[in-house]
Amino acid sequence: MTYLDYILPFQEKDREQPFSSGATRLYLKLLYLANEQCWPAQFSKADPWVADICGCSVNSLKARRAELVQRGLLSFKAGNHQSSSTYCLFMHNQQNPLTA
Repeated sequence: MTYLDYILPFQEKDREQPFSSGATRLYLKLLYLANEQCWPAQFSKADPWVADICGCSVNSLKARRAELVQRGLLSFKAGNHQSSSTYCLFMHNQQNPLTA
């Protein structure tokens, strides 16, 4: 997998209806994290940590994340006080392994 496997579907969706700048920043940061880990099927990070690298509050992170989920680019399983949220980035027409 490469960035192009994810960026091209993102660009198609963005052309249809532009993403907010915050959702775009979050998506790029998540791609960077996935690339650092050699593109795992899913990865976990704490919400405060992800919000910090995106330069936003946790509430803003949740809104940005919801936009990406709604547009079909990722899924996530919310964490709690003892565990991190789990992210899964989708390539074009990929099924959601977090709900399978």
